[in-house]
Amino acid sequence: MNFSNLFSLTIFISFTNAHLVLNIPEVWGINNGVSLEQPLDENTNNPICAGQSPQELGIVNIIAGESYKMETICGEKDLNSPGCLIGSWHVGNNNDYSGCALSVNYDNYESMNDYKYISYSEQCPKRGTTTDFIISKNVKNCDKCICSWTWAPSRMYSSPGQFYHNCFYCSITGGTNSSATMKPLDFINIKGSQYSDIVYKDLNLNSIYTEPVVEPVVEPVVEPVTSTSSLITSTVPSPVKCVKKFRRNLQM
Repeated sequence: MNFSNLFSLTIFISFTNAHLVLNIPEVWGINNGVSLEQPLDENTNNPICAGQSPQELGIVNIIAGESYKMETICGEKDLNSPGCLIGSWHVGNNNDYSGCALSVNYDNYESMNDYKYISYSEQCPKRGTTTDFIISKNVKNCDKCICSWTWAPSRMYSSPGQFYHNCFYCSITGGTNSSATMKPLDFINIKGSQYSDIVYKDLNLNSIYTEPVVEPVVEPVVEPVTSTSSLITSTVPSPVKCVKKFRRNLQM
């Protein structure tokens, strides 16, 4: 799937429980989207990528520094039923958004430690509108890597703590050649994760947009060459002095 300035990622939300799924054709397990809607928690045995194995469903092309839009609509994947109450989005009546994140994995999709943030939005998930995701410039390029979308609703509006993690193949251009300064993705409310009872907007994720450190190029210092011609003292007598000496000799 090719995108320019529009990253149209559609999320389906259940009619009553706001179980989200990233509904693009490249998402692993999308053909059985109902299973993707099941929330992950600390009792889930295989939460990474919602328990889905890699599937060759295409590659989403992403450009570092570009802005993409994520569209959210309400309805079960199997029913695609539009419309639901605000409270069932796990955001409360005041739209208390918890935040969503996009990440990338260059190595092992089964390892939580290998996922790195590439984008974050505090205003997510939104009901009836779109969410802008700006891809960090501080992201390593790849021809084929694994991207993921994650969301952890607040425990104020959902119990027990939940987590959603959908994966897909992606390519990244316009970034850097190193992932050394990229921030690891925070997994929440699942077995082995660092955090529980917290949401993305509490983690100060604007730090993922810090520009990578570029070492200055040091030009070699070239010492100026000093001419030694002025240091040479001639031992040859002056022609004028030689002529005068010759005339005196003749007069004698």
